[in-house]
Amino acid sequence: GTLFGGAPIYGSPARADATLAHHLVHLREGQYPGEFGTGWNNAGFWAGSAGSHAVFGQVREAAAMIAAGHQTLENEIQTSHTPQWNLRAFIRWSDKDSFGALPIHDPDTFAGRVAWLLRPRMLS
Repeated sequence: GTLFGGAPIYGSPARADATLAHHLVHLREGQYPGEFGTGWNNAGFWAGSAGSHAVFGQVREAAAMIAAGHQTLENEIQTSHTPQWNLRAFIRWSDKDSFGALPIHDPDTFAGRVAWLLRPRMLS
């Protein structure tokens, strides 16, 4: 717990939002080293802690629309992000830039657009 908020409430929507936000911060660090390896390493830890989130189904649908017409991305979404968005699979792409769709912080790339989708949907 903290001096300000008390003990955490496990399973609460606020905890899920905070974990996803923490994941996104480390995802944006990308290849740069942080406290426990690269940003991608740390994002992977938080992806595992995030579990499922209410917005992942919506993010998957929006990502599929963004990827429309790009066969490689469409195939990846079909195989790795069904029925909902998979944070760990997204990190694997980000780490390898295997689709020429990065960097994550660039809103004109696929990964940048999807990362942007996660943020406002999480807060709504």
